[in-house]
Amino acid sequence: MVFSKLSKNLSAESENRNLLLKSLIGVIGLMTLLLGACLFYIVRGNVGAKTRYSVNAFAPQGEVPEWTDFSITFSEAIVDKSRVGTEVPAEALRFTPAVQGTARWVAPDRIGFFLDAPLAPAAQYTVKLTSEINPSEVFQLTGQKEFKFATEPFAVQQTRMEFNTDESREHAIGFGTITFNYPVTTADLKAHLSIELDDGTEIPYQI
Repeated sequence: MVFSKLSKNLSAESENRNLLLKSLIGVIGLMTLLLGACLFYIVRGNVGAKTRYSVNAFAPQGEVPEWTDFSITFSEAIVDKSRVGTEVPAEALRFTPAVQGTARWVAPDRIGFFLDAPLAPAAQYTVKLTSEINPSEVFQLTGQKEFKFATEPFAVQQTRMEFNTDESREHAIGFGTITFNYPVTTADLKAHLSIELDDGTEIPYQI
């Protein structure tokens, strides 16, 4: 009887020990799965993370001469030194109205745009930086992406006009000079020039 009871106790203890061991193995397995899942999402998040950068300076802005070079400086270096001197995709900088020129990396954190033809006179320009400016999918441009500049407005710089009338005072001959800040053809001048009396009456003329 004693041996039978002892045998049953030992058997029960063994079963409890096995059950505890199985439970412990199950907990360890579950923790391992959770840890693996966490590591997977952390690694995937790091792989999918993008380096965000922005434009520190776009120059020049405002009123610019017809011939000028543009510089775009970023908040950090986004290409290595081996890329300096190489061209940037034409679609990376979108000018409106269109301009003729070439963009290239002049430093790891800076792009230069060099005109091949002068800007149009008295024109308003907008340049937009597109996603094509990113050297790879790792980078993402943030912040301001559009910049504006303009060439000098058309203006009359100086005028000197004199008129001589005939005896009937019905006809007059005018002579003098008009100086503009841009070249003007005779056809353009005639299309935009009017001569008026003090009361606003327009006088027909010939050039």
